[in-house]
Amino acid sequence: MKSIFRFIASVLLGGSLLLMQESLVAGQSVRNQNNGPESRKQDKKALSPTEQTRSGVVVFNNTLNYLGRYFYSPNEFGDQIQLSAEITNRLFLRFQLEYYLSDNASSNETLRIRFYFNDGTNNTPGKLLYEMANPVRLTKGFNSVVIEGLPLQMPDTFTWTAKFEGVDPGEQVGLLFYNPPSIGVAYDDYWENTNSNWVLKKVSGVPANFGMLVMAISAGAPPPELPLPPPPDITPNPYPIP
Repeated sequence: MKSIFRFIASVLLGGSLLLMQESLVAGQSVRNQNNGPESRKQDKKALSPTEQTRSGVVVFNNTLNYLGRYFYSPNEFGDQIQLSAEITNRLFLRFQLEYYLSDNASSNETLRIRFYFNDGTNNTPGKLLYEMANPVRLTKGFNSVVIEGLPLQMPDTFTWTAKFEGVDPGEQVGLLFYNPPSIGVAYDDYWENTNSNWVLKKVSGVPANFGMLVMAISAGAPPPELPLPPPPDITPNPYPIP
């Protein structure tokens, strides 16, 4: 299905200027949101655990302590995470992944995100849970790719991955390191797909935990409230056409 791209320039949110690019594909939303580590310090309330509401619960959060480093590989790579047990029977609500792209980028850089069950040999990434229909085009600076609206039931643990494309020599791009997660569990290593084989690797001097967030809603949560129309007057036409 052809993607519909919307550009929203100058969106004021929490006192910081955001530049957003949104791609709507088959009811899901993929948004490229420009807001670096410093700007999010003003918005920690939105990333804190909340009670079960119709707006969802943060079930994994590693966005509070930026380590000042980022990581790039030309291969597909990512992290296995374990979600908070605050709610069970989780339905996907939001996935947010942070990255950096240097100012000398040529604007053809993209990122594709996938989710895998860890049901392969020796708990490697196995069955595909989700694959982004179209890679998202990256923007310069510190940014977040945000995916919303997927009809997925979230397992207790899974591996998400990222695959960069279009990165030219001299350009710098990568996922940001954060640690420790404030909600959920992440391991200090990461998965990388090398020659069609998944291999666990580590990064020297820093835990291989990346800046990302997951929100979910319980399948047993009440449906969204819809405003009820006012009771009609006892007249021949209670809802006149304006």
